[in-house]
Amino acid sequence: MKMSGVLSKILNVHHGEWPRLSLLYVMSLIGLTGLTWGDAIVQAGFLQRVGVQYLPWVIISSAACSVAALFIYTLFADRVSNTRLLVGLLAVSGAGMMLGLAALVLGFILPGYLLLFLVLQVPLLDIYNIHWPTYVNGFYDIRSAKRIVPVLGTADRVAGIIGGLSMPLMNRLFSPTAIVVGSVVTLAVMGALAAAMPRLLREPGAGRTIRAAPGRAADSTPSAGVERRVKSFARGYGSRLREGYSQVASSRFLRWMALSTFCVTILLPFVNYATSAILQSQLKTTVAISNYTGVLSGIANLVLLPVQLLLLSRFIARLGVGSAGLIFPFTSLATVGSLIVAPGLKSATVGYLNLTAFRTAFRVPVDDLLYNVVPQRVKARTRAFVGGLVVPFGAILGGLLLLTPLMQASWFLPAASLLVVAALILAAVMVRRHYGHALVALLEQEDFSSLALHTPSDLVTPALTADPATLARLARKLEESSSPERTLFIAQLATAVGGETALPLVRKAISAATDGRLRASLVDVLLVADLRKGGARDLCVELLSDPDPYVRLSAVGGLERIAGRHDQRYQEAAAGLLADPDIEIRLRVLPALLASDDLSRRSAGHAELRTLLRSADPHTRARAVRVIGRARAFGLLLELVRSLTDPDDEVRLAAALATEEISGDETVASGRDMLLAVALLLLHDPVERARIAAVTVLDRLGARGGASASAARASSVAGLADPSLDVRRRAVEALVRGGRRSIAPAREQLDAGDPAQRKMAAVALARIEPRKYGSLVLGTTLDTDLRTIYSNLACLRVLTGCGGPAVDVLASALRERNEALLEEIFYLLAAVREPAAVDTTLRSLRSPIAEVRANAVEALESLSAPQTAALIAPLLEPERPSGPTASLDDRDWGMSFPAPAAAFSWLLGDAQDSWQRILSAAALRELSRSQEAESDHEFVDLLELARSDPDAAVRAEADVGTEAHPEPGRGHGPEVSELTLVQKLIVLRKLPFFSAMPIEQLRILARVSEVESFPADVRLFKEGDAGGILYAVVIGRVGLEQEKRKGSFSRLATVEAGGYVGESDFLCGDYCSSAAIAIEKTLTLKLRREPVIALARQYPDLALELIGVLSDRLREAHERIAELTRTEPEKLHKLYDQFSMDPGAA
Repeated sequence: MKMSGVLSKILNVHHGEWPRLSLLYVMSLIGLTGLTWGDAIVQAGFLQRVGVQYLPWVIISSAACSVAALFIYTLFADRVSNTRLLVGLLAVSGAGMMLGLAALVLGFILPGYLLLFLVLQVPLLDIYNIHWPTYVNGFYDIRSAKRIVPVLGTADRVAGIIGGLSMPLMNRLFSPTAIVVGSVVTLAVMGALAAAMPRLLREPGAGRTIRAAPGRAADSTPSAGVERRVKSFARGYGSRLREGYSQVASSRFLRWMALSTFCVTILLPFVNYATSAILQSQLKTTVAISNYTGVLSGIANLVLLPVQLLLLSRFIARLGVGSAGLIFPFTSLATVGSLIVAPGLKSATVGYLNLTAFRTAFRVPVDDLLYNVVPQRVKARTRAFVGGLVVPFGAILGGLLLLTPLMQASWFLPAASLLVVAALILAAVMVRRHYGHALVALLEQEDFSSLALHTPSDLVTPALTADPATLARLARKLEESSSPERTLFIAQLATAVGGETALPLVRKAISAATDGRLRASLVDVLLVADLRKGGARDLCVELLSDPDPYVRLSAVGGLERIAGRHDQRYQEAAAGLLADPDIEIRLRVLPALLASDDLSRRSAGHAELRTLLRSADPHTRARAVRVIGRARAFGLLLELVRSLTDPDDEVRLAAALATEEISGDETVASGRDMLLAVALLLLHDPVERARIAAVTVLDRLGARGGASASAARASSVAGLADPSLDVRRRAVEALVRGGRRSIAPAREQLDAGDPAQRKMAAVALARIEPRKYGSLVLGTTLDTDLRTIYSNLACLRVLTGCGGPAVDVLASALRERNEALLEEIFYLLAAVREPAAVDTTLRSLRSPIAEVRANAVEALESLSAPQTAALIAPLLEPERPSGPTASLDDRDWGMSFPAPAAAFSWLLGDAQDSWQRILSAAALRELSRSQEAESDHEFVDLLELARSDPDAAVRAEADVGTEAHPEPGRGHGPEVSELTLVQKLIVLRKLPFFSAMPIEQLRILARVSEVESFPADVRLFKEGDAGGILYAVVIGRVGLEQEKRKGSFSRLATVEAGGYVGESDFLCGDYCSSAAIAIEKTLTLKLRREPVIALARQYPDLALELIGVLSDRLREAHERIAELTRTEPEKLHKLYDQFSMDPGAA
């Protein structure tokens, strides 16, 4: 369990992704290992039995066949599923290899080896490298692929290590022919796994043929369809090549890139020929050659695997992309030089490594990065031209040069190789030089589609040598820029290309900018570029006196980053900024002054902090408290203690988070005692996040030992009884980290009166000692939750159809309770079983596929017990039937409610859940007023039971009378002065603003809502009043008005009972844009902004619900505007004209 968790964190792979990733990895590993064996043995056999003199023909044939194979592959790529294409590719390759083996057995040596070579080079290299990424990406979305593909890509190196290093063993055990057959077998295994993957992972629909798009007419005959596709592809292929050529021809950068690729593809046959000739002459036999190349490949992959994973990106970032492009040309120069000066096995080793490992490790990734500066709209065509014409033509030309009569002269191959290497180095140098120009050209074309895909750091690195011409062009672009976003991007590009030399350019842009925020952002650009020399520091000091506070804030941040918090120059500047009128700047410099070695500066910092801590504004006090946490100022812990009694939630929350941050440092014993006292205070704070901080502090103190450790562990158990599930779970984690030392305090909680507290104590104990305490979770605790769920389901069945808003609220609450209990059941299972297995089982139980659910039930039985699994599984079925669960109620629990009265009797009898009794009393009262229930003595008796409940809120709901409390939203009726909690909840739930909220969140809002009545013609609020209040109209009517002339009002809308006013400025707190007046005597439910914001701090789930509500309302507004634009554009245009002509309209 621990190992899988560590791997998931290191590799950034989610638990549910392991099955598919593992299967893909095994497929790739098996197939590529077999290819390593086959490639080594075929090359060695070719050199021994055919001879290096025929190698040029192999090179030419491979290049020609590669173009033809790509043509064929493209015909099927968009019409056949990726799985079938992969299986077909492997099948054709395996058949080709077996045919080549048959030719060898029959004595056709040259044709046999030529066929084997072509199969290994074309379908199993060129086409496979194109199709495998497409196949893999078909299983993942873009975000997942970014995480998974690099992990899966290591299979190539691992296969090279295994296949290469095992080559001597394979030669010892098997003949060359058997090794090739073994390679074919690995291809067959890979294909079989690909075909079986849908069944192995139980995922339907994978691997089906992709059919023509709807509306496309099917070809009348297969031959006509093939002919049409061939012609279409030929036209498209030729068009792409022509467009790619025009792009390459028009760009100096791309011309040098194409020349670089052309030189590489010519050089590779030269090096391959020279290296193969040495191997043939010195090693002679198939076994010796394949052993040598196999082990060499294995060692190279073993070295390059960590380099590629951990070092390559840093290496490229340090050198710069352009400079990194010089690595392969110079390794090629060293290779050619060694082959000329000292031809032998050592130089052949260098040649083989440069041909294979160095090229794939350094040349390929750098090429991909260099193409980032090609505009996105033409990149594919450019690469199609280079890959489809330049590469095969270069390979063919290289092969033809090896066949010329000049090869008889000993000087020709060395001279030709040196000439090609020289051209390659020249091309790489020119690519490096023109890389910056290509970036600027990208800007000149205003190709923001390309710029949006990259940040400047993706395109260049600071290590690139500054190019004065490029910087001059960027300076001109900065002067011409009229867009802040474009200005910032060019500035980032300039610092990336020029480094320190770009500082004057950015300084000039800062001076020219009139907008303070843009100047501040340009300062931030310098900081991101990590420019630390004197010019940047002097600029930051100069900007400390800028009139704009944003600029001063960026400057002080830059100076701190460049000079350091303890630098004397920064300390002097910070002390001077304590008098800055902007509070953000004063707060920014305070941590440095609080940690200063200078007593006077430290005292000044303390004085300013205390002033801020005693501000009348709670937001200012909260920000000052956060400074204590950022400064890790343990000496100010007493100030945190004072802040814990602050009446404002934000201040107390800031104090809690600061305490949590300080507790992360090792402290002396006396400090731990004070932290313990602070944590004990926080345990009772109404803000949930503050209580989580308290449990975190106690957890840290308990882990450090000493006198306070045992007290901290004993105090952590208080979190088990917290009303918040998150706090309870955090307390469990704290106890579990305490190990056996936590057993005693946790066991004491098993006898607690609160069932939730007992339950969480059992979870903690089960996780500490599963064998001893696991039965506490798998036995009574799970049974209790399941019994409650099925009891709730039985109640819901008899309540269905009863109607009424209070009954609907009760039913929704029961459903939400069941969902929470179901989540808790799987949390409990994960406490005593493998969490990943529990998570996978839960997802499979929710699958729409019956076979998957059936297998998940089997897994659930192994995680719990057959009877428990039989009770849980029906609760997770996509369309939960009532029949099976009803029979389970009666069979397993003896629980069946024949009528609503019996259900209410059970609901009112739960002494632990007062909220359930409150809702039941309200629903019962609602049902008792119906004609059917008026004569039902059972309802009367149940109401009397509710009226005698020990909880006053339950009695209040049962005592509601029609005369005193008419139904909310019913319109005209008797005078009403108060609403019960459930009535308030019903009113809020009817508002579209809150209709999707869970009952528990509505309950929180209902508690802070206020009832207010207004006589006729009295205003609820006036135009221009401070907003932040939402009024729900319960009884009566409200008119929305706007003043057109002084004393003259225009009616905008009339809001009936059940509607609401004031929502537009409710959470933002803006001024009211209209007035609201009671048309008749009106009862409203008022919800103020401040208590809602305070509740959102206490209950994070409520904050998320409010964000969701606001998002929905904003989307609805956009849809209304769009609809208005479509249906009444003239009215909308007139409205815009009116606003543009009326200066006071805004």
